[in-house]
Amino acid sequence: MNGKWIQIKSGLAKVLYEWHGSPVVLKNRVLCLAGLALVIFMTGAYSGIRYHAGDFFILSVCLSLAMLYKLYGAIRIIVRGEYYVMEGTVFQIQGRLKAGRFYRVTLILDNGMTEALLLDKNRHVEVGKRYQFYFRSTHLIGSQRIGACLDTDSYLGAVEAGIK
Repeated sequence: MNGKWIQIKSGLAKVLYEWHGSPVVLKNRVLCLAGLALVIFMTGAYSGIRYHAGDFFILSVCLSLAMLYKLYGAIRIIVRGEYYVMEGTVFQIQGRLKAGRFYRVTLILDNGMTEALLLDKNRHVEVGKRYQFYFRSTHLIGSQRIGACLDTDSYLGAVEAGIK
């Protein structure tokens, strides 16, 4: 029993240490998922009990469990360090005003290379500003046919970086 308690304490210490050193984008993702799971569960529990709707209660429990699963995945990314950063200056933006879900962003990296990203139109970047884009390192990003890094579930967020 004492050995199990020591394992729990050491595991919790590791999580807290990794949490302290993680980027703000990942911390915000974890906090938003936790808040969403809590709101979904509390709303479903209140409505299910108040209006005697057991099916609504069960649905809210299922949705909050799905959010907790995504929360576990986000915490696991932070603890294991399964993310990488692509930092660069936005050189060109194409297709923001055209129909479609994505637009193309061309970055100039520190080593002078260019990299193309396809970002969702809800994610706004500006030409000339420097950004840090965070991606999950366990998934393959990009496509040989598209020739750009695609904004899929591997994209974790972006933060405006200071001038370098």
